[in-house]
Amino acid sequence: MKHILPQNLKRILLRFTALLLCCTMLLLSSCTLLTQTLIPLLSGRDGYYTEYGISASIEEEYDEEYETLAGERLSQLKNYLKKNDSADCEAFLQCYIDFEQYIYSIMNHGTLLYVAFCKDPNNQESFEEYDRLNKLSVDLVAEINQLYDDIYGSVFSSAFYENWSQEDIDDALRQSALYTDEFVEITNERDEYVLLYQQLNQDDRSFMMQSAEYYEQIVSQNRKLAQLAGADSYPIYADDEVYGRDYSQEDVERFYVYVEEYMMPLCDVLSQKISSSNVLTLQAEISRLLEYDCSFSLMNERLEPYTAVLGSDFENAFSSFKEHVYTAESTTSSRVAFTAYLETQSTPICYFGPDYQSISTYVHELGHFNAYYFSKQSISSIDLCETQSQSNEWLYLAYIEDQYKASTYDALTSYYLLNQLITLSLATCCDYFERQVYATPSCGAEDYDELFIECTKELGAYDFLYEYLGNDLKGYWHYAVVANSMYYLSYAVSLIPAMELYLIAREQSFTEATARYLSLCTVEESASFKETVQHAQLTPPFSKEVFEKICQHFSK
Repeated sequence: MKHILPQNLKRILLRFTALLLCCTMLLLSSCTLLTQTLIPLLSGRDGYYTEYGISASIEEEYDEEYETLAGERLSQLKNYLKKNDSADCEAFLQCYIDFEQYIYSIMNHGTLLYVAFCKDPNNQESFEEYDRLNKLSVDLVAEINQLYDDIYGSVFSSAFYENWSQEDIDDALRQSALYTDEFVEITNERDEYVLLYQQLNQDDRSFMMQSAEYYEQIVSQNRKLAQLAGADSYPIYADDEVYGRDYSQEDVERFYVYVEEYMMPLCDVLSQKISSSNVLTLQAEISRLLEYDCSFSLMNERLEPYTAVLGSDFENAFSSFKEHVYTAESTTSSRVAFTAYLETQSTPICYFGPDYQSISTYVHELGHFNAYYFSKQSISSIDLCETQSQSNEWLYLAYIEDQYKASTYDALTSYYLLNQLITLSLATCCDYFERQVYATPSCGAEDYDELFIECTKELGAYDFLYEYLGNDLKGYWHYAVVANSMYYLSYAVSLIPAMELYLIAREQSFTEATARYLSLCTVEESASFKETVQHAQLTPPFSKEVFEKICQHFSK
């Protein structure tokens, strides 16, 4: 009997859109985070283009009656609990299973509506229906959460919780007490501001002011949620409840220190390498790897041999990937890329918008797809999800080494790594910025820009980031954190084990690295980040030694 586990319910309730892993959202466009040297280098085109109009063949049998039936099953569950008759045990369990299936169907339909909206943002009907199902899902899951304590005290308890660990039971009981009507109301109010932000025109002159005001409201609602949960702060609450992070605040602070101590000096080394390389000879290769214009056929041409080298399991996953891809409908389609898991169809799907169709982006999302495909389910830990995707990027980078002369490959790797380190720096600064926002109640919309700059300076990243982003640095957080509160630590910490996997491929063997990557991708839904990384014989990013190894390798 398959139950919705508490870890799943946390993510579903707190943010339905968290099921859509906006994994490359940090890279707003490929050129945004490239160096000033790279921008003119990639200004020309060499025949590649954005792929339009691809839609996966998903057979969905959705009936609006499911929404009514879910409500009816919920009422029946409450009636069974009120009667509390052991003779109803089998009927109670079946009623719960039916409720789950209706919930999954509603959520999956909402996900596909979101994809339709991304393909055509002018399709207001899809967005409104998605928004409606989002709210319905939140309400239904909140109500079932509220029943867990009643179930535990009922005659159905032994049968219902039979396959649950004591940790999951304790978690469910705690969530049952937390998910009150007030909690749901605050969650919905918070998400309304997120939706308002998502509908802003980023090219409008009022975007910066409006996004800051919406973020201030989101922060206010998140503080209320943390208070209701009895957490000392929203970052602590988010680390545990939203992202399932299995490490401490002390680990986070060590990570900040190591990024400043090791990664910032490495950026200077890479910049010197790049300045001494013949960039003109690299133009086409960098373009294929990093630039955002890439046809689906070129992607297939590049990745088919790669997945063949990885083994038959990865070949099968790639075949499924190609059948479950959605691309932009036009130049106005949403400029994001994400992967989601459809529970009722038991398959992942991917969306690639304009500006998000480079080889590296395809490889990134294929990493998410592989993990869902092998695990046959969604995965709770966002840190782990991002490790799986970024590891595939770095494994692919190791794979293409034999295609180039040593000097060319070294320069190409330096360009790619510098791009990744800019991302790492920005993601780390975004996380530190948000923690400072929540630690400073007096900080408001008018203070955020200056606070973000101050955070980049405290982490030793300001000079490096300003060199490449200029005055755009001050406003970067507007595009990153408003709709993704406390997310970017996941993107930052996951890069370190992914880079270590690359070192293993280069210094030990590609076969060994592939085996460890497969270990990362074959996990249970509730798998934790640190435990899975260690099981794959990689190092969590809170160790000084792994930073030293990375710097030593790339400084050669």
